[in-house]
Amino acid sequence: MPSAPPLSIVQGLERLSPGFWSAWSNAVGAAYRRAPFQLTSWYRSPSYNRQVGGADDSQHLLGVAFDVVPASWAVQSALSSSGFIVVNEGDHVHAQPWPAGTARSSGLLRYFGLSSY
Repeated sequence: MPSAPPLSIVQGLERLSPGFWSAWSNAVGAAYRRAPFQLTSWYRSPSYNRQVGGADDSQHLLGVAFDVVPASWAVQSALSSSGFIVVNEGDHVHAQPWPAGTARSSGLLRYFGLSSY
């Protein structure tokens, strides 16, 4: 089972953007109701992210990006309609709330002590 982000990240994002997690989970739930999927990856520690070849500034490091199967058009459409940026990776669909590079350029990775990664 994919792991949830550490409490320090959950609370930190909520301090920076009150209501973030409620909006995020509502968007994930809305997508799931449109086209059910199975979560295969969610939060990744820096070491695990390196191990699986994740981007240095992956939103998985903050627990806001996630991967799901099946990689169907219906799932992609549901996630996109819920406001996520969606990438079909072939064997799974990757979804994230912000454009690539945002976690680093906004200072979020530095804020959570992940900037040296």
